[in-house]
Amino acid sequence: MSIRVDSWLRGVLTKIGSLKVYFLGAFLLYIACFFDSATAVSSALSERLVIGSMLALLLWILIAPFQFLLQLLGHWMIRKFCERGIRRELLWLNLPVILFLAYAAYSGLQNVRSKDDAFKRLVVDEIPSSVSIKKYGYSRGSAGDNYVAFEFQIGKVDLDNLLKRGGFSLVSPQEDLDLATYKGLIKAHSHVDAKLEAPWFHYILRLKGNEKHIFFSTNEPEVVYFWLRPGPEVIGPNLAR
Repeated sequence: MSIRVDSWLRGVLTKIGSLKVYFLGAFLLYIACFFDSATAVSSALSERLVIGSMLALLLWILIAPFQFLLQLLGHWMIRKFCERGIRRELLWLNLPVILFLAYAAYSGLQNVRSKDDAFKRLVVDEIPSSVSIKKYGYSRGSAGDNYVAFEFQIGKVDLDNLLKRGGFSLVSPQEDLDLATYKGLIKAHSHVDAKLEAPWFHYILRLKGNEKHIFFSTNEPEVVYFWLRPGPEVIGPNLAR
């Protein structure tokens, strides 16, 4: 009886060993999906781990069957036209997912390190020499809603040029929300802790689909906060529809 059990156990282990190529491919594919999703969804580590894991699982479910079929085809071709070898199978059968993993890791690093590119795209085309970016945060919703925030230092002349050339308009205190509300929204959606204090100025630029906000305190005007959030469609630069 024990001989039969041992024989059966060895058979099971042998079959599992022959499937390790597929197990490795499935694991690498999930890691690649996680890298591709996590860094794109948010700058906050907790959201990257939770939401990134969920999105990675959904993406893995969609891609894994095609990966498995591709591995089966490759396995058949290797055994038909090449000498059998576990190292050769591990490499060639998982080469597509390894390339995808390398791309996803590179893309993730670009998302993490691209604060200067994001600043140029969202705030000003050419970063003035007086600008020093201190904080950068973002989150992206499932509906394509993007929230982005920067804390940066800038000289007074460059700040005046940014506001004037960018088309920003001063928001009057009578029409504005309170400072605590903005600080809470910026931290909740963009993960930047705005250290704003009254008295303060608030400038806004309304565009189609989003709003750009600039805040700074009068007692520390060189420290500026930029916030991009989804907004209403508009007719012109500052005319809400």
